[in-house]
Amino acid sequence: MIMNTDNLSQRTAQDSPQNLVGDLARIKRRSTYIRVNRWRARNPERQRALSAVATALAKYELDKRPCERCGTDRNVCADPISVTPLRVVWRCRCCTNALRRESKT
Repeated sequence: MIMNTDNLSQRTAQDSPQNLVGDLARIKRRSTYIRVNRWRARNPERQRALSAVATALAKYELDKRPCERCGTDRNVCADPISVTPLRVVWRCRCCTNALRRESKT
C-alpha cells in the first residue's frame, strides 16, 4: 500500500491524533523498507554475507564475541570482512561509528 503524503496536510481537527501518528508511522516504515531494499540491491554479496552470519549465530555455529577494539560486550555485531561469510570482525556500535568517522576524514 502506497501512502499519499499530501493527505496528511489536509487533515482536519476532527481527526484523532492517534490516526495521524499511525499514518506517520506507516510512512516511516515504508521509507525504511524502500531504503533497505535499495541497499540490498546495491550490495548483494554483503547482504549474503550478513545473512550467513545471522544464520550461523541462530544455529549456534558462530559464537558472539566482545568488541575487538575496546573489549565491551554491549551492542556487539559482526562485520563480515569480505564475501567469505564467516570471517567477521566483532565491533560494538561506538567503535563502528568511530571507524566510519575516521574513514570519512
